[in-house]
Amino acid sequence: MVVDAGFNTVQRERDPLSIPRGVASGRSALVPGFMAGVEAAHRRFGKLPWASVFEPAIYFAEEGFPIEPDLGRAIEMRADVLNRSPATRAIFTSPDGDLYRTGEHLTQPQLTATLRRVAQRGAEDMVRGVWAKRFVKAVRAEGGNMAMSDMRDYEVIWKPPVRTGYRDYRVFGPNKPSYGGTFIIEALERIEPNDLVALGHYTESAEAFYRLLQATRVHYLEPVDLAAGGHSEAVIAIDEAGNVAAVLHSTKIPP
Repeated sequence: MVVDAGFNTVQRERDPLSIPRGVASGRSALVPGFMAGVEAAHRRFGKLPWASVFEPAIYFAEEGFPIEPDLGRAIEMRADVLNRSPATRAIFTSPDGDLYRTGEHLTQPQLTATLRRVAQRGAEDMVRGVWAKRFVKAVRAEGGNMAMSDMRDYEVIWKPPVRTGYRDYRVFGPNKPSYGGTFIIEALERIEPNDLVALGHYTESAEAFYRLLQATRVHYLEPVDLAAGGHSEAVIAIDEAGNVAAVLHSTKIPP
């Protein structure tokens, strides 16, 4: 099963197509559902106690970690956004008064406190609690139309996955409105009639590389609008029985 906990449009938003992309604005903030989705998945499939799920994240938020080059470059590129409000400056400013740079140690005490509340009280804290109230206040201060009713009315959606067969495997992916799963299945169905093994590894076989390219280029080689801030992060876990769970958080909006 797939749990859809994507962003919702604010109920008072009358013209969603005019929401600015790549611009700092309260209207650009959508109703979040990530933590509600995590809780729904945990209730249905989880085996560990809810609070224990947060222990690794709390550890790294509290103890911190060294900033790797990719994150350091991202902070540098978005300096104008990170400096525009006291809240973000407090998070991303190092003790020397400048934004964090590659190699420096980042700790997140505010995130630590939020994660501990969610670990103790459940996702409710991010729907009706302290976090939700602060979030709505911040969005409205930046010109957004969000209200606490948007947070309270949020519901996750369970749906069947898209699926296909590939050789001796069954492949499952997230259903609409996510389009990554559909694209992967389409690519696999294009590749399957080709005996790629006989052609050799794509790093050594031009023919194998060409066929892989043709199967994926329609969707994965399109230009990316970097100004729109498209970004995804995924956590994939496989247990000893071979069960697979994937959590994907994405801000990429299809054109």
